[in-house]
Amino acid sequence: MDHLMSEEKPPLAKTGDYRERRAGMAETGDCRSSALPFLKNGVAQVGLVVKDLEKTVEAYWKVFGIGPWHFYTYGKPLVKRMTYRGQPADYRMRVALSWLGPLRIELIEILEGETVYNEFVAKHGYGIHHFGLLVDDMPAALAQAEAAGLTMTMDGAGFGLDDDGHYAYLETEDLIGATLELIARPQRRMPPERIYPEETEAASPPPCTPLRRQGTIAACGGPTVIERRLL
Repeated sequence: MDHLMSEEKPPLAKTGDYRERRAGMAETGDCRSSALPFLKNGVAQVGLVVKDLEKTVEAYWKVFGIGPWHFYTYGKPLVKRMTYRGQPADYRMRVALSWLGPLRIELIEILEGETVYNEFVAKHGYGIHHFGLLVDDMPAALAQAEAAGLTMTMDGAGFGLDDDGHYAYLETEDLIGATLELIARPQRRMPPERIYPEETEAASPPPCTPLRRQGTIAACGGPTVIERRLL
C-alpha cells in the first residue's frame, strides 16, 4: 500500500538494490511498521474454526496433552455489542481457550448467524482462521488499521465483567494469506461454562495415544506442559 512505502518513489530497482535497501532498513530499525504499531508485540493467539468443538478439544488433550480448555458461548447476552460487515449483528459461536507455551489457542465452532467464520469455511473448509494481536487501545488500533486501508469485518465488545473486552477482525486475507484479529482482553473475564478436563483428570497426564508409525518409530503424543493462568 502506498502509504506504507517511502513518499519518494525511486525507479524500478534491481534485486541487489532492493536487498541493500532492506539491509539499511534493518540496521536503522526502519521496518515500515510504525503505521501499525499493534504489530510490534507479535502474534498472541492462533484461532481455528472447527466442525466439532468437543471432539477437537478431546483430541488436543488426549493426543497432545494441550489443556485445560475453558469453554464459552460468544453471543448475546455475553457479548453485548456485535457487528458484521458494518451492521449490527446477532451471531453465536462456541469457543474453547487454552495455552501452548505463551501462545493462546482458540477453537471456534459456528452456531448461528452470519460471521467471518462462515465465509472462511465456505471458501477453505475448517482450519486456521486468524492470528490474534493484543492491543491496549482498540479505538486507536482500529483508526490505525483504517488509515492503512484495512477494513474491519466483524467485532464484538463488552464480554468482560466490567463491560470491557473487545475483538475486531480485519480484512487482510487477500493481502497476507490470513485474517488478523485485534484483541483488547478484559480485565476480568466471566467464569467459563465448563473446563475440560476436570481438575482431577487434569492432575494426571493424558494417556499416550499412538499416532501413525514413521519407519520403525511410533510417533506418540505426550503431555505438554501448559502454564495455568487466567484465560
